[in-house]
Amino acid sequence: MLAGLILLSVSGVFAQGNGSAGINEATQMVTSYFDPATKLIYAIGAVVGLIGG
Repeated sequence: MLAGLILLSVSGVFAQGNGSAGINEATQMVTSYFDPATKLIYAIGAVVGLIGG
């Protein structure tokens, strides 16, 4: 029973490490899409402004 408890606690440590790496990867992916998305929104705003004018 003690061995099973130790095994579960070690797997929790590995899960926390992988979660941190996943959060860092997701942050990097979001920031890589931010600049192109901003340019797309500006282009849509320009087209809507021209049509509305």
